[in-house]
Amino acid sequence: MEIEKSGHSWHTITNVAVELKGNKAEVESYGLTAGGEIENNSIKNINIFFGRYHDEFTDTPDGWKISKRLYILDSNFSTEAENVSGALEGLFLGMNLRTDSEKYRKLYNGN
Repeated sequence: MEIEKSGHSWHTITNVAVELKGNKAEVESYGLTAGGEIENNSIKNINIFFGRYHDEFTDTPDGWKISKRLYILDSNFSTEAENVSGALEGLFLGMNLRTDSEKYRKLYNGN
């Protein structure tokens, strides 16, 4: 795998499901990776990847370690940064959302 030169990337993993089986664990998680090619101190191209990790962990004397990994690419897209500059404003609609807002809801209700 070649590392992207002159670029910037961001990666997050979420929604982790774990099933323990003795000293092994089967783990599935979702991942989002976004990267951009930087040219003249500005982002030129944006690449976004959505996928899932199917991992097997093994409990070792040094702690839990990934023993197998399968990555499934569900979707991806690439575009020039100038094509999405106006669309990014919509990402900030949830900022400063308070618990007394009609749009707020608890993720977990304790039941």
